[in-house]
Amino acid sequence: MSIVALCIKRQIGTTLIVIGMMIAGAIGYWLLPVSDLPNVDLPVIQVQA
Repeated sequence: MSIVALCIKRQIGTTLIVIGMMIAGAIGYWLLPVSDLPNVDLPVIQVQA
């Protein structure tokens, strides 16, 4: 049985899975650590003559 046929036969289950994935994605998005000013190592070029 293909996935498409399974999703068409069981629409409520498919809807619940999609809603669950959306909720898990939203929770994961809000739990991502994001700093206002990230630490950046700027490249330094040194020239000696």
